[in-house]
Amino acid sequence: MYRLASCVALAVAFVSQPVLAQEETIGTGPPDLGGLASLSSSGPATFGQTFRAPSPQPFRLNSVSFWFSNGVGGPDLPFRFYLTQWLDLPDRAGRAEGPVLFRSDEVFYGPSASTTGDRTTGVERVWTRYDFQVGGLVLQPSSHYVAFVSVSESWEVAPDPASVLMGNSSEDYRGGHFVCAANGGDFGALTSSAWIDTCNWGDGEDAAFEVSGVSVPEPNAYLLLLSGIMALGLIALRRREDSA
Repeated sequence: MYRLASCVALAVAFVSQPVLAQEETIGTGPPDLGGLASLSSSGPATFGQTFRAPSPQPFRLNSVSFWFSNGVGGPDLPFRFYLTQWLDLPDRAGRAEGPVLFRSDEVFYGPSASTTGDRTTGVERVWTRYDFQVGGLVLQPSSHYVAFVSVSESWEVAPDPASVLMGNSSEDYRGGHFVCAANGGDFGALTSSAWIDTCNWGDGEDAAFEVSGVSVPEPNAYLLLLSGIMALGLIALRRREDSA
């Protein structure tokens, strides 16, 4: 009887192994095809990449990385990084949905940023990698999100001409695609109007990006592990009582 109980308890503990957080990175990596589109003070104000959170466990997002290159020279361009949920619409369209889940401080990119960050040599360009630290935001399994940068909130003060070129990759990421919006200074349009997947180059291509974090267990996994530990403790206590 005790042997049977021990086997059951050990099986419960074995099933609970996913309790340990597992590091994971999704995306395409550094750019290798040149640029996708130019974020600017006179053109598209917003662009980014849609992606699906890993499954089956919740995903604690630590950082999102994009690669940028100075588009046409000129002064520094101010912009911000954001994360929201993504709503798919017919014909590859979609829009941001719900509240902004993360909003970065203002970032400046241009000539003064040419010696910062991790520089990766791409096709005819030198790219600077920017890592946006999100701080452990929990994403729901298989849910659709969009990570994007926008000059919209700085539209009135953004210098002209100034632009930032986002890198793209030849790798095929099946969980989403590059998206952009010519929303100007109207940030609210990002959740009320459809975005498109073409701006200046390509059709349905992917941005060069990485999403990094850890998969975390559901609460019932902890309960399962705890029940296994308690069962083993009760068995050990009963054995000591019988041998006394």
